[in-house]
Amino acid sequence: MDQLMCMGLRAYGILFIATFYDGVVDPDTLFEEIEKVMPMHEMLLESGDKDVRTATGENVAVMFEVLRIVTSSNEDDEEEDDEEDNNNDYQYDNMDELLRTLRDLSVESSRRQSKSSRAEQKSVFRDIIRSVEEGVFPIEELKIGGRVISFRGWSKILILNAFRYTMGQGLHLHLRSNDLFRQIFRYPASYIVSSNSYADDNEDLVKMAKIDRQYMYDESKKVRTKQLRDARSRKRA
Repeated sequence: MDQLMCMGLRAYGILFIATFYDGVVDPDTLFEEIEKVMPMHEMLLESGDKDVRTATGENVAVMFEVLRIVTSSNEDDEEEDDEEDNNNDYQYDNMDELLRTLRDLSVESSRRQSKSSRAEQKSVFRDIIRSVEEGVFPIEELKIGGRVISFRGWSKILILNAFRYTMGQGLHLHLRSNDLFRQIFRYPASYIVSSNSYADDNEDLVKMAKIDRQYMYDESKKVRTKQLRDARSRKRA
Protein backbone atom coordinates (compact mmCIF):
# COMPACT_ATOMS: atom_id res chain seq x y z
CA MET A 1 0.00 0.00 0.00
CA ASP A 2 2.85 2.39 0.81
CA GLN A 3 4.44 1.73 -2.58
CA LEU A 4 1.12 2.34 -4.34
CA MET A 5 0.60 5.58 -2.40
CA CYS A 6 4.11 6.73 -3.28
CA MET A 7 3.51 6.10 -6.99
CA GLY A 8 0.21 7.98 -6.79
CA LEU A 9 1.90 10.98 -5.16
CA ARG A 10 4.61 11.08 -7.81
CA ALA A 11 2.01 10.85 -10.57
CA TYR A 12 0.07 13.74 -9.02
CA GLY A 13 3.25 15.84 -8.84
CA ILE A 14 3.90 15.36 -12.58
CA LEU A 15 0.24 16.10 -13.38
CA PHE A 16 0.39 19.30 -11.32
CA ILE A 17 3.52 20.47 -13.16
CA ALA A 18 2.03 19.64 -16.55
CA THR A 19 -1.16 21.54 -15.69
CA PHE A 20 0.17 24.68 -14.04
CA TYR A 21 3.86 25.20 -14.80
CA ASP A 22 3.79 26.44 -18.40
CA GLY A 23 1.51 28.65 -20.41
CA VAL A 24 -1.12 31.10 -19.15
CA VAL A 25 -2.21 30.11 -15.66
CA ASP A 26 -4.97 31.71 -13.58
CA PRO A 27 -3.51 32.23 -10.07
CA ASP A 28 -6.93 31.81 -8.48
CA THR A 29 -7.43 28.41 -10.12
CA LEU A 30 -3.92 27.36 -9.10
CA PHE A 31 -4.40 28.40 -5.48
CA GLU A 32 -7.81 26.73 -5.35
CA GLU A 33 -6.15 23.44 -6.36
CA ILE A 34 -3.45 23.87 -3.72
CA GLU A 35 -6.00 24.55 -0.99
CA LYS A 36 -7.95 21.48 -2.07
CA VAL A 37 -5.07 18.98 -1.98
CA MET A 38 -2.78 20.41 0.71
CA PRO A 39 -4.69 18.99 3.73
CA MET A 40 -4.24 15.44 2.37
CA HIS A 41 -0.55 16.14 1.78
CA GLU A 42 -0.22 17.38 5.37
CA MET A 43 -1.72 14.11 6.57
CA LEU A 44 0.64 12.03 4.39
CA LEU A 45 3.67 13.88 5.77
CA GLU A 46 2.92 11.89 8.95
CA SER A 47 3.17 8.56 7.10
CA GLY A 48 5.31 5.84 8.61
CA ASP A 49 6.97 5.21 5.24
CA LYS A 50 9.96 7.39 4.32
CA ASP A 51 9.32 7.26 0.58
CA VAL A 52 5.71 8.41 1.07
CA ARG A 53 6.87 11.29 3.27
CA THR A 54 9.51 12.28 0.72
CA ALA A 55 7.16 12.15 -2.28
CA THR A 56 4.63 14.19 -0.30
CA GLY A 57 7.20 16.80 0.69
CA GLU A 58 8.41 17.13 -2.89
CA ASN A 59 4.83 17.74 -4.05
CA VAL A 60 4.41 20.42 -1.39
CA ALA A 61 7.64 22.07 -2.56
CA VAL A 62 6.66 22.03 -6.23
CA MET A 63 3.21 23.46 -5.48
CA PHE A 64 4.65 26.46 -3.65
CA GLU A 65 7.36 26.85 -6.28
CA VAL A 66 4.79 27.08 -9.08
CA LEU A 67 2.58 29.38 -7.00
CA ARG A 68 5.52 31.72 -6.41
CA ILE A 69 6.40 31.79 -10.11
CA VAL A 70 2.83 32.31 -11.32
CA THR A 71 1.98 35.06 -8.83
CA SER A 72 5.32 36.76 -9.47
CA SER A 73 4.71 36.73 -13.24
CA ASN A 74 1.17 38.00 -12.68
CA GLU A 75 2.46 40.99 -10.72
CA ASP A 76 5.03 42.18 -13.26
CA ASP A 77 2.73 44.82 -14.71
CA GLU A 78 1.19 45.96 -11.40
CA GLU A 79 2.12 48.81 -9.06
CA GLU A 80 4.15 48.04 -5.91
CA ASP A 81 1.25 48.90 -3.59
CA ASP A 82 -0.94 46.38 -5.33
CA GLU A 83 1.73 43.66 -5.21
CA GLU A 84 1.66 43.37 -1.42
CA ASP A 85 -2.11 43.10 -1.37
CA ASN A 86 -2.01 40.47 -4.12
CA ASN A 87 0.57 38.38 -2.24
CA ASN A 88 -1.74 38.28 0.77
CA ASP A 89 -4.46 36.76 -1.38
CA TYR A 90 -2.44 33.54 -1.77
CA GLN A 91 -1.52 32.60 1.80
CA TYR A 92 -2.30 29.04 2.83
CA ASP A 93 -4.40 29.07 6.02
CA ASN A 94 -2.48 26.32 7.83
CA MET A 95 0.95 27.53 6.76
CA ASP A 96 2.46 27.70 10.25
CA GLU A 97 1.56 24.09 11.03
CA LEU A 98 2.79 22.93 7.62
CA LEU A 99 6.15 24.64 8.16
CA ARG A 100 6.44 23.10 11.62
CA THR A 101 5.91 19.62 10.18
CA LEU A 102 8.47 20.20 7.41
CA ARG A 103 11.03 21.48 9.91
CA ASP A 104 10.50 18.46 12.15
CA LEU A 105 11.12 16.13 9.22
CA SER A 106 14.30 18.02 8.30
CA VAL A 107 15.82 17.27 11.73
CA GLU A 108 14.16 13.96 12.65
CA SER A 109 16.44 11.58 14.53
CA SER A 110 14.09 8.66 15.15
CA ARG A 111 15.87 5.35 15.71
CA ARG A 112 13.07 3.60 13.83
CA GLN A 113 14.90 4.50 10.62
CA SER A 114 18.36 3.43 9.52
CA LYS A 115 21.14 6.00 9.67
CA SER A 116 21.23 6.31 5.87
CA SER A 117 17.42 6.78 5.68
CA ARG A 118 17.53 9.50 8.32
CA ALA A 119 20.32 11.29 6.48
CA GLU A 120 18.45 11.07 3.17
CA GLN A 121 15.23 12.40 4.67
CA LYS A 122 17.00 15.27 6.42
CA SER A 123 18.76 16.30 3.21
CA VAL A 124 15.57 16.29 1.13
CA PHE A 125 13.45 18.11 3.70
CA ARG A 126 16.10 20.76 4.29
CA ASP A 127 15.78 21.61 0.61
CA ILE A 128 11.99 21.45 0.86
CA ILE A 129 11.75 23.79 3.87
CA ARG A 130 14.10 26.29 2.23
CA SER A 131 11.95 26.23 -0.89
CA VAL A 132 8.62 26.64 0.87
CA GLU A 133 9.77 29.15 3.48
CA GLU A 134 12.43 31.18 1.65
CA GLY A 135 11.82 30.55 -2.05
CA VAL A 136 15.27 28.97 -2.49
CA PHE A 137 14.98 26.07 -4.93
CA PRO A 138 17.44 23.20 -5.45
CA ILE A 139 19.65 22.62 -8.46
CA GLU A 140 20.68 19.17 -9.69
CA GLU A 141 23.48 18.86 -12.23
CA LEU A 142 24.29 15.97 -14.56
CA LYS A 143 27.41 15.67 -16.66
CA ILE A 144 26.44 14.55 -20.16
CA GLY A 145 29.03 14.10 -22.88
CA GLY A 146 31.54 16.33 -21.12
CA ARG A 147 28.99 19.08 -20.49
CA VAL A 148 26.94 19.89 -17.42
CA ILE A 149 23.15 20.18 -17.68
CA SER A 150 21.48 21.99 -14.78
CA PHE A 151 17.99 21.09 -13.64
CA ARG A 152 16.79 24.06 -11.64
CA GLY A 153 13.83 23.83 -9.30
CA TRP A 154 11.45 21.09 -8.23
CA SER A 155 9.43 21.37 -11.45
CA LYS A 156 12.37 20.02 -13.45
CA ILE A 157 13.82 17.72 -10.81
CA LEU A 158 10.55 15.82 -10.29
CA ILE A 159 10.22 15.22 -14.02
CA LEU A 160 13.89 14.19 -14.19
CA ASN A 161 13.32 11.71 -11.35
CA ALA A 162 10.31 10.26 -13.15
CA PHE A 163 12.42 9.59 -16.25
CA ARG A 164 15.24 8.28 -14.06
CA TYR A 165 12.87 5.83 -12.36
CA THR A 166 11.52 4.61 -15.72
CA MET A 167 14.70 4.50 -17.81
CA GLY A 168 17.37 3.64 -15.29
CA GLN A 169 20.82 3.68 -16.87
CA GLY A 170 19.37 4.64 -20.24
CA LEU A 171 18.59 8.14 -18.98
CA HIS A 172 22.02 9.55 -19.84
CA LEU A 173 21.77 8.28 -23.42
CA HIS A 174 18.40 9.94 -23.93
CA LEU A 175 19.58 13.22 -22.38
CA ARG A 176 22.49 13.21 -24.80
CA SER A 177 20.76 12.11 -28.01
CA ASN A 178 16.98 12.50 -27.69
CA ASP A 179 15.78 15.89 -28.90
CA LEU A 180 12.47 15.43 -27.04
CA PHE A 181 14.39 15.68 -23.76
CA ARG A 182 15.89 18.99 -24.88
CA GLN A 183 12.39 20.30 -25.51
CA ILE A 184 11.19 19.12 -22.10
CA PHE A 185 14.12 20.42 -20.06
CA ARG A 186 15.08 23.32 -22.37
CA TYR A 187 18.82 22.96 -22.61
CA PRO A 188 20.82 24.12 -25.66
CA ALA A 189 20.70 22.16 -28.89
CA SER A 190 24.51 21.98 -28.87
CA TYR A 191 24.26 19.45 -26.02
CA ILE A 192 22.52 17.01 -28.36
CA VAL A 193 24.50 14.59 -30.50
CA SER A 194 22.32 14.59 -33.59
CA SER A 195 22.47 14.89 -37.35
CA ASN A 196 19.53 17.30 -37.33
CA SER A 197 21.38 20.58 -37.71
CA TYR A 198 18.16 22.52 -38.10
CA ALA A 199 17.54 22.12 -34.37
CA ASP A 200 20.28 24.64 -33.60
CA ASP A 201 18.21 27.37 -35.21
CA ASN A 202 15.05 26.74 -33.24
CA GLU A 203 15.25 29.68 -30.84
CA ASP A 204 11.98 28.86 -29.07
CA LEU A 205 13.38 25.59 -27.72
CA VAL A 206 16.56 27.24 -26.45
CA LYS A 207 14.74 29.92 -24.45
CA MET A 208 15.10 29.60 -20.71
CA ALA A 209 12.20 28.39 -18.62
CA LYS A 210 10.64 30.78 -16.13
CA ILE A 211 12.49 29.38 -13.19
CA ASP A 212 15.84 29.51 -15.03
CA ARG A 213 15.42 33.25 -15.53
CA GLN A 214 14.48 33.61 -11.87
CA TYR A 215 17.71 31.90 -10.83
CA MET A 216 20.11 33.93 -12.99
CA TYR A 217 20.54 36.74 -10.49
CA ASP A 218 20.71 34.44 -7.46
CA GLU A 219 23.33 32.23 -9.08
CA SER A 220 25.61 35.13 -10.04
CA LYS A 221 25.28 36.49 -6.50
CA LYS A 222 26.31 33.13 -5.03
CA VAL A 223 29.39 33.05 -7.27
CA ARG A 224 30.45 36.53 -6.18
CA THR A 225 29.93 35.65 -2.52
CA LYS A 226 32.05 32.50 -2.88
CA GLN A 227 34.81 34.43 -4.63
CA LEU A 228 34.91 36.99 -1.80
CA ARG A 229 34.95 34.23 0.83
CA ASP A 230 37.82 32.43 -0.94
CA ALA A 231 39.75 35.68 -1.24
CA ARG A 232 39.37 36.35 2.49
CA SER A 233 40.50 32.79 3.29
CA ARG A 234 43.66 33.21 1.20
CA LYS A 235 44.47 36.49 2.96
CA ARG A 236 44.14 34.88 6.39
CA ALA A 237 46.37 32.01 5.27
